[in-house]
Amino acid sequence: LASTGLYGVTGTVYIDHNNDLQYDSADLPLSGVVVSDGVTVVSTDDKGVFTLEPDPEARFVFICTPSGTRPLNGWYRDLTEGKPLDFPLEVVVDDSPLVFVQLSDTHYATDPDEFKKAFYDRRMKVLPETVFDEIVPEVNDLDPDFVILTGDIVADSKRPDIALVDKWMNYMGTDFAPRFSSPFYATVGNHDVVRDETVDKTIYERYFGPTYYSFNVKGVHFVVLDTQQLVGTSLVYTVTPTQLSWLEQDLAASDPGAPVVVFCHEPSPNWAETPENEALLGLLQQTGITALLSGHWHTNFLLQRYPFYELTSGAVCASWWEGEGPDGTEFGYRVYRIVRGNLDSIWRDAGLNSVEFHSPQRAVIQWTERLQAAVWGDATTASLSIDGVEPIETPVFFNSLWTTTYGNLNLSTLEDGDHSLTVTFRMADGSTIESIHPFYVCNPDLTIKEIKERIETFQGKIVAAPRLVVKAVIGSDISASDGTKTIIISKFPYPVEKNDVIGIVGIYRSTSTAPIKAYDSIFFTKYDEAAD
Repeated sequence: LASTGLYGVTGTVYIDHNNDLQYDSADLPLSGVVVSDGVTVVSTDDKGVFTLEPDPEARFVFICTPSGTRPLNGWYRDLTEGKPLDFPLEVVVDDSPLVFVQLSDTHYATDPDEFKKAFYDRRMKVLPETVFDEIVPEVNDLDPDFVILTGDIVADSKRPDIALVDKWMNYMGTDFAPRFSSPFYATVGNHDVVRDETVDKTIYERYFGPTYYSFNVKGVHFVVLDTQQLVGTSLVYTVTPTQLSWLEQDLAASDPGAPVVVFCHEPSPNWAETPENEALLGLLQQTGITALLSGHWHTNFLLQRYPFYELTSGAVCASWWEGEGPDGTEFGYRVYRIVRGNLDSIWRDAGLNSVEFHSPQRAVIQWTERLQAAVWGDATTASLSIDGVEPIETPVFFNSLWTTTYGNLNLSTLEDGDHSLTVTFRMADGSTIESIHPFYVCNPDLTIKEIKERIETFQGKIVAAPRLVVKAVIGSDISASDGTKTIIISKFPYPVEKNDVIGIVGIYRSTSTAPIKAYDSIFFTKYDEAAD
């Protein structure tokens, strides 16, 4: 039976040196390990012992696994099972960059017939296990520090019979998850909640444990939140007051210098307007978390709403097992890497090697944009080309897992409408990986005269002058006009002559002898034509 102390349940957290799952004299007790029932947070004493008075509604007791350790037989205990509450851990190597894998939205059902019982308006065209068979070996070869599945684990829990939901969740918890050689965590999603208050999340909990918790890996504090609250037969995407209180205690007990990464299923734009969510967002900002990572949208998208990095990742099932996802990604997963608190990631199509565009992220672009694209593996060179014109070489940076290239895009000279950006990586093995990214240009139609007449708007800001005629060359400066007014441009990088046609994006300075000046992120164009 669960050990019972004078004031509640008790247990020991220790390094199990002989791996016998029994605390003995050869083992090392761990002090300061955070333990919780989801309501109250306590820490182990200098003998590795904790005592906790569980809340009457609490089902689990769980530990926040310390960095440099890994649970030998799980990080949580089900209080209803009456088993001992000791937590044996093993020591793991902690001296390499932190790498983890995010799977999301598996929407598992055994076959198309069962899938129909979940989604009446969709048809399963690809069997999940064929994709799983590609993902699992790839992830195990990578040997990440952990794998996390961020919700919507089963096809749906709202419409199908409860026994069918249990069958799907059973497969994911007892067959799929153990196939990974790394520690496996999960997050509850909206499709994992049975719309019956007597059932609610109990099927999820049966196979994946607590719906919110935390753990540490290589000096980073990870928090998993539960944003699914059943009210009657409807879901509200919010945390509860109890969960919020737990999170405050958890963060207070964690290393104040540790980066904090938070997982949940829905991105913040989907959260309900509740006092608890308002307080949660305030707490995350006050804490200065590194990132908020989610799924739900079946799309890879970086949100820029708060002073922390928020990314929603694509789906394992792409477009609900029908085909590629809404953003064009195939069935796949995301790999993250954290070095010195800096987080980076790449999307991997299962069984394929493709280019991911981090930016441009917008579909409609004006004037300029920053290129950032990545490919899995070591690439020796990369280049970009707009609308198939002569490629421009761009620098590459290999981080031991994937290669990223960066560049500046001058779009001010393009006509409004559809265009395409091609990025080509040349890999170290001699192969070439290429991807085409469509975008739409909608440049504002302004004249130099209009810019000069609105000093308060444009002074010190980036402006575009896409087509100017050189009127005179004055040492290192030139004067140029668009037919309405003339401006002085300093340090134009190309040799020009009178009547040459040029384009420029620069910082406008009305009080300077050189109103548009060259800075690091400014763009220039010289056309192969001259004015009449």
